[in-house]
Amino acid sequence: MRIRHLSLYTALTASLLLGSQTQAREEVSITADSRTRLDLTLYQQNLALIQEQRKVPALPAQTPILLQAVSPQLQPQTLQLRGMGQILEQNLEQDLLSLGSLLQTKIGKTVTLARFNSVTGTETRTDVRLLRVEGSMALIENDQGEIETLPLHQGQWRLIIKPDSTHYQLQPRIAFRTQGTNSGSEAEISYLTQGLSWQMDYLLTLDHSGKQLSLEGLATLSNNSGIAWPDANIKLLAGQVNQPQAPRMEAMMMRAAADMKGNGVETGSVQDYHLYTLPGQYSLLDSQQKQVALIPRNELPARIQYTYALQVSAHQQLPPQLDQALTELYFDAPAATGERLPLPAGAARVFRPDADDQLQFVGGSQVPATAAGEQVKVILGEAFDLGVEQVQTGFRKVFEGYEVDYRISVRNRSDQAKPLLLTAYFPLPFELKQSSVPTTEVSGTSASWALDLPAESERVLTFSATLTTR
Repeated sequence: MRIRHLSLYTALTASLLLGSQTQAREEVSITADSRTRLDLTLYQQNLALIQEQRKVPALPAQTPILLQAVSPQLQPQTLQLRGMGQILEQNLEQDLLSLGSLLQTKIGKTVTLARFNSVTGTETRTDVRLLRVEGSMALIENDQGEIETLPLHQGQWRLIIKPDSTHYQLQPRIAFRTQGTNSGSEAEISYLTQGLSWQMDYLLTLDHSGKQLSLEGLATLSNNSGIAWPDANIKLLAGQVNQPQAPRMEAMMMRAAADMKGNGVETGSVQDYHLYTLPGQYSLLDSQQKQVALIPRNELPARIQYTYALQVSAHQQLPPQLDQALTELYFDAPAATGERLPLPAGAARVFRPDADDQLQFVGGSQVPATAAGEQVKVILGEAFDLGVEQVQTGFRKVFEGYEVDYRISVRNRSDQAKPLLLTAYFPLPFELKQSSVPTTEVSGTSASWALDLPAESERVLTFSATLTTR
């Protein structure tokens, strides 16, 4: 009898210990509600750094921990967890609920087939066995033991599936195990993700004369990560950073825009980059674009220049070419004391009032990152009334090269004077032998001429050059 009691006591003790261990190993879920701070650093290339703080309870050793509400486009190799004890392993679980995955779990099992009769308006339900799924077709075994083909995604057919578990996964999550912690803590989580980025957009408004403009810079924040980011502290990093490329690591060296002040934006730097900290907090919904003021309105001197690029040929050309000159807008990035505004790379759009004083869009282009005080060029488009006809009038083979002759006719058909900067680019080392108009600049690969064109006028430039092949 005593032996029997002892055996019963031992079994009961083992059962309690096993129950205690099972309870201790139940999953601990850390949800979005535990988040106390969210910081986002957005890059200009579909990339963002997520940094969070969350309140977590004491974590039992070896217990599965589930970190919810993470980006679906998280880069798992960049994940860092702090304040949760020593991490033993961590996994990104992205096996989300989908039609394909759900059907695969039911292969060889019973599912309910619902068929709608459009004539009677009734629906019948039958239990069938799912045998195979191929693309948009399924093979089922009916209650008569016959195999039927079933087209998926059609209105008269429905498969009704009871999942094996109610804990199917709707969002990606991070699962990890730790050596455990003795008390609750403020944990830190950081990782890189795709799906978040920002770009710079400039609004430039010219006055009637075209000699003054107002500049305003807007940052467009884009969230296509698959999850919303509420009440985030946001920093913007200007420039392009290299990312590791297999099979070797690329150096992180790209030129970024420099510091900027105004509109409450604070600036700083890290490595060779500059950060722009937006004032306050912002919420980024999924699939949302948000614009925030980054550069305040500035009044700046402006200059409109017309340009044309001629490509000199090292072979004989026959027909003349008729083109239009380009219209370009020039201004300097603000550099006054206390108002240094380097411009991050972005898209510039230019507006100008018409005769009725209504603003019209007159063109725009991408502009590179520009330091304070440096010149900015915005290509507006082709000048409608400023035509350029160029023709090669001579081509001769000479010792160690060629001789070429060109004739360029420029016609200004507008009622305003327009200055044109014409630049000829040479494919070989060259020497100008003759020019009907003095050059303004000659380099190793090009020569330039500044032509003043009065209203309703035409001007002709001729030149000869020797191209050396040695």
